[in-house]
Amino acid sequence: MSLINRVKLLLYSLLNYVPGLRKIDINKVKANLLILRKLFKPKNIKFTKDKMLVLAKHVKPLEVRINKSVITVYGGVVLSSQLVFLSNKLLNIEKKGEKTLYDGTLWFENSLFYGNVGNLCSLNIISGSIIHSNIKSVEMLYIREGYFNGTIDSVIKWIHLANPSSTLKGHVKEIGETIFFDNGTMVVDTLPKIHGGYMVIKYGKMLKSDGSCWDWIDILKNIESLIEDQEIFLFGSGGNVLLGGNTNTVLFKEGVDTYSRHKTETIIASNNFYRLSKDNICQVKVKIANNQKISIPAGEFYKYVRLSIVDEN
Repeated sequence: MSLINRVKLLLYSLLNYVPGLRKIDINKVKANLLILRKLFKPKNIKFTKDKMLVLAKHVKPLEVRINKSVITVYGGVVLSSQLVFLSNKLLNIEKKGEKTLYDGTLWFENSLFYGNVGNLCSLNIISGSIIHSNIKSVEMLYIREGYFNGTIDSVIKWIHLANPSSTLKGHVKEIGETIFFDNGTMVVDTLPKIHGGYMVIKYGKMLKSDGSCWDWIDILKNIESLIEDQEIFLFGSGGNVLLGGNTNTVLFKEGVDTYSRHKTETIIASNNFYRLSKDNICQVKVKIANNQKISIPAGEFYKYVRLSIVDEN
């Protein structure tokens, strides 16, 4: 406990003896400070009569509420070069509604974390961090240089494994949109259900725990069908895009400048597209459709282009 917090506790203890002043539960404050020390450095933990606050990297002071075994942080948390062991506790990260990069996110930089997480907006694992956790719900999971081991009940949007040092091991039940699998390793004995209708694999390996590779047929069977004129997101080249069935067109977002059309053409020409046909993997072509009458309103800096999915032969 920091010296400032010790002095404040002593002050509040003395004020509790003053008649007419609202009392503060000193024992509860001490217990909460001990819990927060597992997550944050003592000098970054503050408190008032009504709130527990932490000073977090890159962001404003964050309010923290502790209700029995549940720790809820309002804002975004960056844990850098830390060892965190949360036994019998559940960590939630809630958005404050601020338009900042860190709002509702949990970042790990060169850290080791053991503990369970309830809900959060984004989990980012970088700089060689190792995470052992069970997560109820996360919107986005990004692993650049690090390791995640555990279970995730629901990924609302996407998973992105970025380079050879990215590893995800355990069990992911369902993914709302897709997996961007640039590189690294994903080890699962049960494939996740991918509701977004497509998945992008570049150099990554999807393995079973015995070291054998998952067949693309099995992966495709767990990708739900695309919806006609559904928007998909692609970037870069050299990817293998696994598509769900039952549609002939998708939408792709591009910029309004002249160069953006060339970029779109380059992306769809430099990636390979596959889908299942009667339990066989078939390569298909994706090209700009003749009909570009799209009812979805465009934005200020982008527009939609309709892409047709056609058989290779």
